[in-house]
Amino acid sequence: MPTRPAQANPNILAGAMIVGAVMIAIIGAMTPSLLELTGPEASWVPLVFYAVAAIDILLALRLRSRLIRAQRSGNPGGTIQRQ
Repeated sequence: MPTRPAQANPNILAGAMIVGAVMIAIIGAMTPSLLELTGPEASWVPLVFYAVAAIDILLALRLRSRLIRAQRSGNPGGTIQRQ
């Protein structure tokens, strides 16, 4: 009798992605001082990291909503049912 795989918890997945986004933002905040950047690079390098972190958060929220919707539909995935 085949066992059914455990379903992914959307909240844990989204939380892990958001923690990663926060880490990206922290790295972006520290990068100019660690690399001793001056001039315009010191201002746009962190902005790039912040933009990546914001995109990561949006992706986490979208993935969470899609997983919740897929789990509610009752379709376990790509299983083929024969009649």
